[in-house]
Amino acid sequence: MIDVNDGPARRNDDDAGLESDEQNHAQSEAATERAEQAPVHDPSAARIDSLMRALADADNARKRAERHAAEVRQYAIGDFARDLLLVADNLRRALAAAETGTADPQALTEGVRATAKVLDSVLERHGVTRLEARGVPFDPRRHEAVAVIDDPTREAGEIIDVAEEGYMIGDRLLRPARVLVNNPDRTPASDIFLRGAGP
Repeated sequence: MIDVNDGPARRNDDDAGLESDEQNHAQSEAATERAEQAPVHDPSAARIDSLMRALADADNARKRAERHAAEVRQYAIGDFARDLLLVADNLRRALAAAETGTADPQALTEGVRATAKVLDSVLERHGVTRLEARGVPFDPRRHEAVAVIDDPTREAGEIIDVAEEGYMIGDRLLRPARVLVNNPDRTPASDIFLRGAGP
């Protein structure tokens, strides 16, 4: 049996299907068009951006390092200076006592001697050590000859006396010792220096 209403209903369904296909096709074309209009991802631009960021980071790191180095230079001797303040205070007190004339000379001498010991301990604590100079062979790498003495009872090239103490800081020479060297035979100074320098 044929239903009279069957034809128009089916036609409506077919029309709806056609419209749906047309809408899908239109949406697909719109999506394609949008994709074509979107900016294309450029790998070289991303690489340039990455390099610029790396350069900025490197520059910031360099500036931080420079600031840190400046602070280290400025404040590196802080502990050493703080330790030296005790020595400076003791010397000022000794000087004040000597100027007033009320201090016992013996007590003043002992006070200055004690201050010298404190100074030596401060220097040692910070890696500064005194060079051995008296009675040792002359070494031009550590000693500076300021005078020659003739003493036949001592070895040629032996250091007789020290005019000014020498110091090391770690394994580096901070200041050479200024010394008086024995040269009884009046041999050329270069010979004594070479002999004193050792192998």
